Amino acid sequence: MAEDRRAPVLVGRQRETEVLTAALVQAEDGASGSTVLLRGEAGVGKSTLLAWA
Repeated sequence: MAEDRRAPVLVGRQRETEVLTAALVQAEDGASGSTVLLRGEAGVGKSTLLAWA
């Protein structure tokens, strides 16, 4: 069985996805020194944001 590799649909996470996208673009361009910290209460979607990225 093939693994589903589609990014999850996120609702109300525009700011977070913009920050993650910017960090990924910088990393792809060879920039260094960027860190993204995902924190929050259990069940708020940290793992979903990570899967999206």
